[in-house]
Amino acid sequence: MLVVVNPKTMRVRARVNQVDWKTLRAGMSATVRLDAYPDRRYRARLAHITPIAATSQFSDRVHTFTALLTIDDTDEVLTPDLSASVEIERFEWEDRS
Repeated sequence: MLVVVNPKTMRVRARVNQVDWKTLRAGMSATVRLDAYPDRRYRARLAHITPIAATSQFSDRVHTFTALLTIDDTDEVLTPDLSASVEIERFEWEDRS
């Protein structure tokens, strides 16, 4: 089997806690950091978040959702299967009604 990777369209899958899931929307900005290259930061956008939760590996009471983020600016060190951390920028909306 041959797997072809397009380095210009790198994506990250991340687990999102059930508490945070309801506040996330497609299009939100994010920052991705690679464990292998901690000095580098990559801009990304939340492309999709699953509507169905999975049970956590650590507890049956905790559920997580899978978020798919698309990295905006790639470079030569981005390769498949690197571990990363993701910080999604959330905005707090003030209800003025």
